[in-house]
Amino acid sequence: YWISVVLALLVKEDVALIVIPIGLWVALRRDLRRGVWTVVVSFGAMALMFLVVMRSFTGVAFRNSWRIPFGGFAGLFRVAFRQPLELWKYLTSDDRPTYLFQLLSPTALAFIAAPSVALTSAAVIGANLISTFWYQHQIGYHYSLVIVPSLMFGTVYGIARVPITYRKRMVGAVAVCSLAFGYWLSPLPLARSTVGDWSASNPSVVAAKELFAVIPDDAVVSAYHPLTAQLARRERIYSFPNPFQRSLYGPDVFARGDRLPFAEEVEYVMLPAVLEEAANLVWSQESPRFRVVGSNAWWIVYKRL
Repeated sequence: YWISVVLALLVKEDVALIVIPIGLWVALRRDLRRGVWTVVVSFGAMALMFLVVMRSFTGVAFRNSWRIPFGGFAGLFRVAFRQPLELWKYLTSDDRPTYLFQLLSPTALAFIAAPSVALTSAAVIGANLISTFWYQHQIGYHYSLVIVPSLMFGTVYGIARVPITYRKRMVGAVAVCSLAFGYWLSPLPLARSTVGDWSASNPSVVAAKELFAVIPDDAVVSAYHPLTAQLARRERIYSFPNPFQRSLYGPDVFARGDRLPFAEEVEYVMLPAVLEEAANLVWSQESPRFRVVGSNAWWIVYKRL
């Protein structure tokens, strides 16, 4: 149990929004002491992540307050109590009902028979629905992934609590709904949806690997964003157009467009051979300071003069 709790909390700072409700469930239904300690440890881990780890990287503990509607927590609570109709209009806008339908339907709502386990996901579902960040209430993105175990275990728990004469029907309903929505929404083989990927044998991936050797391990690099993870085993790596033009860099996610003061410290740049218009505009201002040291049909590596 504790190994699972610790491993879960190591994933991300907001996983505590699932683990804390699990701790409450354990405290109320199974073991009071273990459940309370789960809640305490989860709160402590979340505080450590926000106040120490994230602050050490970004300078602030929480940089996503802009995702809270109505001007922040105070505005949200004020609208919830004084203008509940406005909150309802907000929660039913921008495909949020569709997101909730897509999230719950594969379970055939079997968890309703005994909803306590599934309710451990309520905080994350609520956060995704309330958020102004469009991706959080779109089923295809990772924000929904942390919800899935609670719903799946909740479905099993719900089915186990109904009379045995109904279980086969409920299992059948869950199977049908899971297959139907899997075909409709997920990139399974033969399914309706597909997701593009760059496999190891993709020509662009092979071409990129060939040029990685040109860049020294200790160099300061700015690279096209899909390449940054592969080039990240160094002290400083920037996702182009950073630092030549700020984009999603720093504690203020809306700050953009300015040239960061350490742009002159970038030694190597790796970009696609054909750039989009916006990227090309930025690079046209910087390229006179660099020369080509490696290239192929897909990528170009530049070194500062």
